[in-house]
Amino acid sequence: MCWWESFVPREGVWYRWNLWGAEIAVRRGPGGRWQGFCRSLSWNDCRGACSGPLEGEAPDGAAITALWEVPPENTEQRIALTPCLPAKPFLVFPADTLRLSPGTEAILELEMPPIARLTLHSGGSSEVLFTFTPFTVKETWYGEDTMTGILCYVLPAANGARQVGGDRQAGAGGTGPAGTAVGGTAESVPGVRCRLLLRNRTRTILEPGKMPLHVEELSVYGQKNGGDCLSGALYSDMPVIDVYGGEDFRVSFRWPETGGDHANIPSLIVQGSKSGMGGLLVHHGARIIKSIAGLP
Repeated sequence: MCWWESFVPREGVWYRWNLWGAEIAVRRGPGGRWQGFCRSLSWNDCRGACSGPLEGEAPDGAAITALWEVPPENTEQRIALTPCLPAKPFLVFPADTLRLSPGTEAILELEMPPIARLTLHSGGSSEVLFTFTPFTVKETWYGEDTMTGILCYVLPAANGARQVGGDRQAGAGGTGPAGTAVGGTAESVPGVRCRLLLRNRTRTILEPGKMPLHVEELSVYGQKNGGDCLSGALYSDMPVIDVYGGEDFRVSFRWPETGGDHANIPSLIVQGSKSGMGGLLVHHGARIIKSIAGLP
């Protein structure tokens, strides 16, 4: 069973998950009283894969928190540890220098730390009992000051593909064919894997810098291989940003490119809001595009 799938818990039993080194545990007690535990770690220290839910001993009592009291109307209540993305934007920047010639595009590989929700499923309804923060991430203000700016998580993004032109022919530089992951497998990638596609529609060379990304627009998917889980492999939609210059840009979404055949099509875990395509970037559109394009 995948670590994010639902199951029927036994009363009085602790269930524990290991999420790339972070630990979460929950227990359903008498009278629908739930307890939970979370041992967080820095996102830079995440390692390994995911496992659970496994029955285990109670965690350190000092860290146990009473979560919720739910009337035990349905003894077949199912729970799931649901991965989702945080409300704060990510301030994304290329880990290596990236230059986009006119008419070319590049893919940035981004690994985003998830938030974990304990979700109770009963009949056709679901309810979030509690939200865990398994990982701590460096934060910074983006904007002219704290009054006009916005607080973001800071994440580097690897240059995951070489530049390609409109004819899809490989261009100079880069580390691999367009649309191909750089090093590692889906199983070894921690967090939610996101591919951000930048397309230069201008007549000038662009050097992308810091790009705030609103993540509540993005859906989260989990990939299966047959009936097994690929070590908690998670994906988001692919944001596509077409830059035409000045304030003229377009934002759209693509299905996550996970490769493989139809058996590897990811299943939807959390649906993004998709409320405003242009709102994918922090709402300083002109300033951001000028920053990307290097305009004054």
